Amino acid sequence: MSKKQLSLVWTKTLNPEDVEKLISQAHEDYLIIRRLKEIIAEDIENLRKKALSETAFDKPAWSEYQAYLNGQQKALIDLQTLLTLRD
Repeated sequence: MSKKQLSLVWTKTLNPEDVEKLISQAHEDYLIIRRLKEIIAEDIENLRKKALSETAFDKPAWSEYQAYLNGQQKALIDLQTLLTLRD
């Protein structure tokens, strides 16, 4: 695996030594991070299916339910972004 970098959010307040340690640890834990991203992707897809299911439209508070599902999707997408190693 080529050396990739973490999102700046991970490192913006760390001293250079801790940045190197964190990047090294992220590379060591790459398989776990990749699997976690896969699990999150599955969760996002399940939320999308819920939002589009016919039973979702039967809910009296449909708009609130959709907002709730959208909020969950947004949070999971943000986590995916944090877990993405970039070139």
